[in-house]
Amino acid sequence: DGQAETLVAGVTTPTRRVIEAAMMTVGLAPGIHTPSSFFLMIVPNFLGQGPKAFIFADCGFNIDPSAEELADIALASARSAAELLPEPPRIAMLSFSTRGSAAHARVDKVTRALELARARAPELLIDGEFQADTALTPAVAATKLTEPGDVAGRANVLIFPDLDSGNIGYKLTQYMAGARAIGPILQGFNKPICDLSRGATVDDIVAAAVIGLYRERHGAG
Repeated sequence: DGQAETLVAGVTTPTRRVIEAAMMTVGLAPGIHTPSSFFLMIVPNFLGQGPKAFIFADCGFNIDPSAEELADIALASARSAAELLPEPPRIAMLSFSTRGSAAHARVDKVTRALELARARAPELLIDGEFQADTALTPAVAATKLTEPGDVAGRANVLIFPDLDSGNIGYKLTQYMAGARAIGPILQGFNKPICDLSRGATVDDIVAAAVIGLYRERHGAG
């Protein structure tokens, strides 16, 4: 009767079926054309400064997003971060290049996505293209950039250029840094949708449900 606030699925259902169900029921949020996913990553001791939370996207759905799709992922991730992180979103568009240090079509895709995202949401703190160390470490950002700005070295939202890098990145962080990885959580929809791994534990299911309810009650999409 329309009273459900969130959907948790995926333990017995492939991702594409969860996406199809979400598209047919709640639909995409205004201004978003690409469904995507993110992980809430909680690193227990980031750079020796204690626990820190990050949004990693897209780590579970879009295999090789176009520049337009990558911009959508960045904007949806900004909304997710605003709902879940204790600090304002600082969004880094990741690449193997930092501000033109390499020339390649894959770099061009990321810089184009940055341009599109900035045009659609000029108020956001979003920058790139950055290598991961430039995005996360102030000392590296200061070395590689003459003007680091508000994102380099301070990013808490990492937008990966494709599913290869995103999936590898979150799993390396989870297993090598001991981070808690909550998700994948779908984003860009009118209601919170969580697409869990088929290996999800009871704790994972409970965490996803709690996050979904929290996002819905704080204006999620």
